[in-house]
Amino acid sequence: MDFETGFITGKYRCGNCGYVGSIIFEFNDENYKKFLEQLAEENKEKSKS
Repeated sequence: MDFETGFITGKYRCGNCGYVGSIIFEFNDENYKKFLEQLAEENKEKSKS
């Protein structure tokens, strides 16, 4: 998923299937924390490039 575009426009793009549109994530507390950590790590990697 292309989250940068989604955070700006509200529409997300899937690089695998080509879906463009809204997306809803449902998490329990533990999985939400993991998601935020992974997102932060990906943002660090992108900013190094």
